[in-house]
Amino acid sequence: AEEDRDEDDAWLQPDTSEDTPRPLRHVDKVKNLRLTRKKVSEFMDTVVMARSRQNPTSMPFIDSMLRHLRDEMGGEEANEQVAEFAINVYVTLRRHSQEPDFFAYLLLLLGRLPDAAVQDSKSFCAELLRIFMTCFDADTAVISKQKLFFGLREVLQNKDEKMWQALV
Repeated sequence: AEEDRDEDDAWLQPDTSEDTPRPLRHVDKVKNLRLTRKKVSEFMDTVVMARSRQNPTSMPFIDSMLRHLRDEMGGEEANEQVAEFAINVYVTLRRHSQEPDFFAYLLLLLGRLPDAAVQDSKSFCAELLRIFMTCFDADTAVISKQKLFFGLREVLQNKDEKMWQALV
């Protein structure tokens, strides 16, 4: 039974769902590359950054991602590897979509969120973390509501007081 499960984990099942982006649909099993969160996050960030240097609205994100993969993997002759990696990225994004970054990446891949929203969200989170680390005890993993309130007030200085008070 253990061997069967390991063999099943080695392959991703066919996916012809209408919800799956057309370039990522496949009728055959695809090798499971077991991509880590870190690998997928770094890859998605790389594609987002590459798009930000170009015109991000010139083509759908998925097309940019596939073009980026083809360039990295050696052109048109690497189409099978490109498809395999792209499908594995999509599966990993879906698997971890309960996490905010992965949910944003998934929406970006599906064309339901612009690149700028992902970049803004990541930079806002980094700024919040920086402020909390400088304003509060860096060795504490728990922040009280009062400390969070003061931190939000620091970050959202230009917002109406009622708006950030409603957050706490």
